Amino acid sequence: MNKRVLALALTLVLTIALVPAFITTAQAAEPWQEAYAAYLKNGSIVKNYGKDLKFGLTDMDGDGIPELVLTHDIWKSCFVLTYSAGAAIELGSYYGDVYSWAWPHTDGILVDEDRGSFRTFWTLRNGKMVEAPFTNSDSLEVSPITDANIQDVIYGYGATASSNPHPYATALREFMAGGGETEAWLADINGDGSKEMLAIHYEMGKVGILQAQSVTYRLYYIYNGELRTYEETMRWEHGMGPRMFLTFTDRLAFLAYSDYLIYSLTDGKVDHFRISDDQIGQYGIDWMRNNEMYNRPDQTAQILAMTATPSTSLDTASGWAKDGITQALSKGFIPSDLQNNYQNVITRAEFCRMAVKFVEYKTGKGIDAVMNEKGLTRNFNAFADTNDPDILAAAALGITAGTGGGLFTPNGDFSREQAATMIRNTCKAAGMDISNVTAAGFEDIGTASSWAVDGINFARNNGIMSGTSTTPLLFSPKGTYTREQSIITFNNIQP
Repeated sequence: MNKRVLALALTLVLTIALVPAFITTAQAAEPWQEAYAAYLKNGSIVKNYGKDLKFGLTDMDGDGIPELVLTHDIWKSCFVLTYSAGAAIELGSYYGDVYSWAWPHTDGILVDEDRGSFRTFWTLRNGKMVEAPFTNSDSLEVSPITDANIQDVIYGYGATASSNPHPYATALREFMAGGGETEAWLADINGDGSKEMLAIHYEMGKVGILQAQSVTYRLYYIYNGELRTYEETMRWEHGMGPRMFLTFTDRLAFLAYSDYLIYSLTDGKVDHFRISDDQIGQYGIDWMRNNEMYNRPDQTAQILAMTATPSTSLDTASGWAKDGITQALSKGFIPSDLQNNYQNVITRAEFCRMAVKFVEYKTGKGIDAVMNEKGLTRNFNAFADTNDPDILAAAALGITAGTGGGLFTPNGDFSREQAATMIRNTCKAAGMDISNVTAAGFEDIGTASSWAVDGINFARNNGIMSGTSTTPLLFSPKGTYTREQSIITFNNIQP
């Protein structure tokens, strides 16, 4: 695998920004933000140079509104725009050699025009760009233009720390405090429904990242309410870029010569296992190799504006469900993003993720360890409409078979007969006895799908699911199922 491709992979990791529900920006959109965002989607320079442009923000004239800087590595160009009279105004273009780069200053940018031997500093005075003496070399972060990144960089600019900052926001500010350059991303590394944070910090040489002295990769995660970290630090060799990256399934990977280390996060501990080049397809790495690079925009601005996750509230739960939900929360099998809106109809994907978490709770092992013991692996071609690692794990364990035709239908509503069937399959995956399928006496069992009958009988016979009516005794196989009903169902499963 081309190491230069991997060097780019972490810098430009995926095109989809992963924004958790608890992120809130610290300020409302300003007119200049709307103007820059509109320009980045349809401005003349963007039209002419296309997707290869990158952009950043720096306040050149000290008026509190940053200028928009666009760079193009291939055409060795740098463009500057300012906000005036409700619009983004083009100020000028600047050209350099292969290593041309834009650098921020308190009031300008530095353009590296000839492999570091000739640099010019430009600043904004009275609405015009003028050349000025150069005194600073802090780097300007530039990012590829994507819809997600426009939201992150433009609308996140100048965000102040929340009065109730998320632990990730506080930790990232501390990580950035020593100078150099920092980039950060959010991703669900262990598939539990909550985000971990991956941050990269470059210690700089004389001319910035091209001569960085060392690079540190740090994984932040929260376990039992405690912020924990895991990191790798290495010396920056000439031509060597970042080597840790996120696969398209959000797994954390690290290139170690010709092999790869896949990092796992289980029971609050980070571990890794080595795979060879012919195994990388199982972990989503071949997709990156065949498509050259990922482009996941830097999420530093968003993370710094994150507020603490609100405490779990049972206000949205029905009265009859609150005690059971409280018990389930203590057991730890409810994904964090399902700990709210309890009366919502649950989706197929949500139920699958809870099933996987329950198997982990019941066995006391991570789902990858459970599959390894059974000699099972995820099939990333199982479904055309999802590559969610938990859904693929559930499929490998026989918990779900999808909806047919190579589809899983992750956002489809979930019926009671589907719940009963998947509950029985989940119990089997957890090593429990599932043989008790004697007819449970439901008068409407004839309306159930044939594949669901054993699951319905098993669920009632084992006190896991009751019916919707006792006189007559009905199950309502086609009826929908809610989050709180699903939580209570899993909580009812006994050893």
